[in-house]
Amino acid sequence: MVRNVFLALVSVIVFFSAAELLCRLKYQPHIIDTNNMFEYDKDKVYALKRNYVDTFAGHKVRTNSFGYRDREIPIIKSSNTIRLLAVGDSITFGHRVSEKQTYPKRLEMILNRRIRNKHFEVINTAVPGNSPFQEYYDLKRGLKFSPDIVIVQFTLNDVSEPYKIFKRYGGRGIDYHGVEDIPFLHYFFMRHSAFYIFLDNLFTRIRFGEVIWNKVKAKVVAEADKLRWDVAAYEPNSPKVKEAWRECLKWIQKEVDLCKSHKIKFILLISPVDFQIANPHVRYAQRVLKDFAVRNNIEAIDLIPYLEGKAVKDYFFDWGHYTPRGHLFVAKEVLYPVVRRILEEKGTGN
Repeated sequence: MVRNVFLALVSVIVFFSAAELLCRLKYQPHIIDTNNMFEYDKDKVYALKRNYVDTFAGHKVRTNSFGYRDREIPIIKSSNTIRLLAVGDSITFGHRVSEKQTYPKRLEMILNRRIRNKHFEVINTAVPGNSPFQEYYDLKRGLKFSPDIVIVQFTLNDVSEPYKIFKRYGGRGIDYHGVEDIPFLHYFFMRHSAFYIFLDNLFTRIRFGEVIWNKVKAKVVAEADKLRWDVAAYEPNSPKVKEAWRECLKWIQKEVDLCKSHKIKFILLISPVDFQIANPHVRYAQRVLKDFAVRNNIEAIDLIPYLEGKAVKDYFFDWGHYTPRGHLFVAKEVLYPVVRRILEEKGTGN
């Protein structure tokens, strides 16, 4: 009996080894590279590549060894340092602006200039395209830096875009990042097994046809910018939108609970899109999130009252990305007073 099991095991090993060697004549296991600044992440689908230097949206992007658009940061902070963790998407990341022009870096500069008895570090963990479930993992990983305050930025596509993009929500599985929403085991075997690559290609051709599949992926990437997410601005009527809101709030709740368990102050920065500023009838998201903040006893900052009456083009490049002036405004006029008050309440803002 033992001999038969042993022989069967040896036969399986010989078969797969022979298949692997044969397949390596045509296929080579490889790191799935997007040829841009994004890479696969087993928890959050994609993240920024570590130690990456290139341009994105017309500006130089440099990432550190943690994959943040930030300088290198020691994990252990000094006794006189107060750290803030900025979590968000392309708005916080700084689409079309330099690293120093982003509101996290502007806020860091203002804090260090105005509060002399402490040293401040504002760590920017944001990744373009991030959704709440991805931001939860950025926050969780960022806890190793022992932040005192966390700033989580929200905008409307946080609600509906996951359902357009990610397979786990019934979406297409790929967008402009070029990183497919695939299980970790699939990613692992693509990196290590030519036989697996052969089987995967065979299955894809049988199911779709190679030409059709390539066209599908190209179409998805090309249409990424056409996704509609303004449904989150209105009170939801459809079960699908209500489900999307429940999922969004579930992950923000997990972020809040995580911060509370570590006694970290939580600030929810509610960033609008351009059509909301002049129209009070499309601010459902703001009402929902401010009610959420009251229930959880956290800070919620709605940017719309700060921007009403101002020229939108001075503060936004497009639907919602801040100009350099917009980033400075958010840091100086919006976030700094709130952060200063929190520090004074803790007895550290003098």
